[in-house]
Amino acid sequence: MAPRAVAIVLNLPHMRAGVSGGGRGSRHTRRVDPKTRNAVAIVHALSEAGLTLELATNIIGATPVIAGTPTEVVDYRAPLAGVRSMMMVDPKGNWLPTDIVPWHVWERFVFPCYSIDNPKPRHGDILEVPFDQFTPNETGVMFVDRSGSDLPNLEIKSLTEAPVYSGEIDPLGLYTYENYQAETLPRFDEHILIVNGRWVFIKSPDPSPMHAMQNFMAGEFNKGKSIEYDFDPVSVIEPDKKTVRVIGWGRDEEEQERARYHLNNFDSLLDVNITLAVRKMKRRAYGLPVGKPSSPLPWMERVKIAQRYPAPQPVVIDVAAEVRRIEEEDFFRKWSTDDDGNRVLVGLSKAETDEYQALEARSWESHRDNSFPWSSVAEMNREKSRSVALWRKHEAARLTRVAQEADERMKKMIGEGE
Repeated sequence: MAPRAVAIVLNLPHMRAGVSGGGRGSRHTRRVDPKTRNAVAIVHALSEAGLTLELATNIIGATPVIAGTPTEVVDYRAPLAGVRSMMMVDPKGNWLPTDIVPWHVWERFVFPCYSIDNPKPRHGDILEVPFDQFTPNETGVMFVDRSGSDLPNLEIKSLTEAPVYSGEIDPLGLYTYENYQAETLPRFDEHILIVNGRWVFIKSPDPSPMHAMQNFMAGEFNKGKSIEYDFDPVSVIEPDKKTVRVIGWGRDEEEQERARYHLNNFDSLLDVNITLAVRKMKRRAYGLPVGKPSSPLPWMERVKIAQRYPAPQPVVIDVAAEVRRIEEEDFFRKWSTDDDGNRVLVGLSKAETDEYQALEARSWESHRDNSFPWSSVAEMNREKSRSVALWRKHEAARLTRVAQEADERMKKMIGEGE
């Protein structure tokens, strides 16, 4: 899609709020929310179907709610049970190249597990368990309690000894290679219909895609329920073939009835799968092929490739120990000793040092616990003013000390040079 065409969509009144970053003339990255991303994808699909860019944009501009409909399915984040992922292929190859895909998309490790009742699993039988949640017993078997979902419990085992890479969570396999055609996922895809070049409908499966997905995750997907569809008239294209007027959601019942009559007696009907349009856009963003890709690698071959990558090792920093070390070394030259041998902040007396530390501790308590440890706002303001005054007194003395020590080092260096 040409940059100018994208800019036209992003400048729609209901889409501007979904754009952040950049600025006029800026070359910095602009980010868009899911609804705005969907709008770009849908306008592109309508344009590919033969509509002018102006008309396609005006349809979304008049009924922006259309752009929000595919989001729940395309961006769905499923519970662990039954999760499927995109094909596990070398991220340095050409399935999900790391120079296109953000690292957080790839930095996910799992144990590919199978039920011990099914010792020869196929790809669709694999349950991917995040590596930090895989807790097998001494025989390598993990028990999964699914009684809360009215499903039989599972005993699962991992195919591999080490965790393997897995890509973006994809519970229904929406991004797998099979789903590049318009009618592949009828239970989950919503469509725009344009009847006789004039009447605009939303075609939605019933039950809704979200309900169908929840049923699938609960193991109730294939129970013989037939797919029905709701056809909602939402807008009408005016005779100028540019202007779009909203008629749906109770706006104009007569026009809606007229639209339904034409749907039942149409001369022409344009059907555009808008969920597929968004799915294609997401595939493209991830570096996946949008058309029909080559055949996938066998499962065990993908496992071998994935095992080349070690599981992530967390970097643990002992912040308290680091702070103590910095304090002990007095890296910032904050501390001194008074005439009585007390450790004090430079520029402050022992009493002032104790007072300043007490005030700071109370302030940190409020941030840490999201509490209000003062008796009143007036007391809080008094304490904060006093804390700032003590800090300024200490900071002035500290900077003087740093300057004096730098002076002394310089004089020493000059003396040694002579």
